Parts: sequence; structure tokens; C-alpha cells
Amino acid sequence: MEKPAPKRILISGYYGFGNTGDEAILSALLMLLRRSRNAHITVISAHPQHTAREHGVHSISRLNPLSIVQAIASADLLISGGGGLLQDVTSSRSLLYYLSIIRLGCRRPRQTVLLAQSIGPIRTPLGRRLTAKTLQRVDLITVRDEASAQELVNLGVTTPPVVVTADLALLLERSSSEREGELLAGLGLESEPFLLFCLRRLKNQPFPLDLFVTLARRTSQDLGARALFLPFQTSFDLPLARDLHEAVPGSVFIPAPLGPSDLISLFSHAQMVVGMRLHSLIFAAKARTPFLPLAYDPKVTAFSRLFGLEALTFSDLTETLFFGKIAQVWENRLKMRENIAKQVELLESKAEENWACLKRLVPDL
Repeated sequence: MEKPAPKRILISGYYGFGNTGDEAILSALLMLLRRSRNAHITVISAHPQHTAREHGVHSISRLNPLSIVQAIASADLLISGGGGLLQDVTSSRSLLYYLSIIRLGCRRPRQTVLLAQSIGPIRTPLGRRLTAKTLQRVDLITVRDEASAQELVNLGVTTPPVVVTADLALLLERSSSEREGELLAGLGLESEPFLLFCLRRLKNQPFPLDLFVTLARRTSQDLGARALFLPFQTSFDLPLARDLHEAVPGSVFIPAPLGPSDLISLFSHAQMVVGMRLHSLIFAAKARTPFLPLAYDPKVTAFSRLFGLEALTFSDLTETLFFGKIAQVWENRLKMRENIAKQVELLESKAEENWACLKRLVPDL
């Protein structure tokens, strides 16, 4: 019997930029697709050589239109996602970029999928019209929260049916116990409690550096926990993490990026996480570690609500309020671990549904 030709799969997303969350999404997506013995995978990336080396796939440059058009033309399946690609907060150009790739993919017999994405915010009338018109043509949409499903309704997207799943990174697992021991020993944290901060600066909004320095010092003095500052996207977060580390005696700083399995291991040993980056909260949940979310984007608020948590906004932040919230989580951290464990098992099942949805669409994958 003749072996069927491999399915040519093209993946579009925010890959190759050194963003820990998006690289974790790609790792999980590739893990799913490698269940198929009949797939040839290409990833569009900002740094294709790095993506090819790190993930073991063929990769092409996101800045080479000819290569992208050729890859789309030869693909059997285009996957857009996961992550928060369809929004215009970053820029309208970013939204148009991803929509143009999706639009090119919507030509038979090729199939096009939005997988485990967040939708929005899309603020401009033109952006909303173009998004709705484009998404009406795709074959499958899965989103990682109910708010995104509702936003698709608000946009007027009526086809295809939308499936609410969960972030693909929830499918990843922690490192081996031996590797965990090496990681903690290298940081000097094998025997000390620590509180993990994963922070970022915002556009057009000053970052309250002094407030976080004071909070980190108080966690050490009042709670007996060292502060660990972890940048998630080196190009954006590293200077802030370094500044905080230098201002907080006894704190720990990780300048080099860690892989997702190492991060889940590290998060599992933290007493709690104070996080702005969405995937710092996802890794905390995966590790069953209590977290205090800081909302800078609707996707953070949506994820926090899954656990019955209110995400603090920068406008709310005072030392008394913020440290009170930290102390509250600290005191209830054992109970919170139990609650997180129950909820994250449901989310892991939902994340797995992304594969089931793909298999229904492409049975011979």
C-alpha cells in the first residue's frame, strides 16, 4: 500500500521574537502536531534559523513576502496561533499582517485554522470589519477564553462554529527532578522560600519602580521570602528586572531565558507569583502555585477569572493595598494550591481539545 503524501502544515504566529510565552505556545503546538506521522511543518518566524534550531522544524522569515506566499500556496493546512495575534493595541500593522496571512490561506483545497487564540482588543472600525470579513472564511476557530468567543460574536463572526478551549502551553510538563535540583542550586534557592515577580513596562504609562522595590523588600522582611525577578521577553523585560534586582538586596535575577519545562519547575517551587505576563500566570497555574495577577491586557483578566481571581490594575496600586493582597495570598497559599489544581485540570483537558478539533477537521492528520 502506497504511503500517503505528508500533510504540509504552515504555522503563523509571534515566533522568533524571544517571547517566552509565545515560544511555549509553539513548543506545545509542535508537540501536538508531532503525534501525526504524516506532517511536514514550516513555521513563519522573525529569526528562522533560531526557530529551526530550537524547535527542529523548517522555518521561513516573516519579512520575506515571497517565501510566505509560496509556503501558503503549497500548504495543505494553515494554522494561525496560538496567542493574542488579532489585536491592534500593539499596532494596526500587526493586525493587518496576521489577517493578510489568514486571508491568503482561505483558498481551497487548503484549510485554515485559528487555534487557541485570544481575540482583541480591536479598536478601529476598519480593523473590526476586516477581521470579521476574514474570519468568516476560515474552517475552524478555537479560542482560549469565553471573552474572546464573545468578542467574535460582537464582531459579527457567524461561521465557522467557535470552540472555547485553553492555552496550548497548559499541555507542557515540568523538567525532571534532577534538572530541577540543578536549577534551584544554581540560583541559590534550594532551601529558601521565594516569591517570583514577572513584570513588564507598559507603553505610554510610567512603571511604578519604587512601589515594586518597596514591596519586594517587604516580602523579604515580613514574609521571609526572597524576591526572584524573571524577564519573559528579554528585549523588553530585562532592563526592568535588572533595575529591580539591583535595588532589592538579597534578590535573585535570571538574565538568560529558560525553556518552558524549566520555568514550570521553577514556578512549582515558588511560594507565590506576582505576574503581569499572561504566561507567568499560566505557568504558575500549571505548577499549582498561587498567583496574584496584574492586569495590563484583557487576556490577563480573562485568565484570572477562570480561577475566581480579580486582577489588580495599575490605577489601584498603593503599597498598603498591594502588600495586603500579597499577604492575603501568602496566608492562604495552601488552600489556593488545592483550588488551582482542580481548575487547571479542567483547563488541561480543554487545551487538549485543540488536537481533537484539528483531527475532526483533518481526519488523516
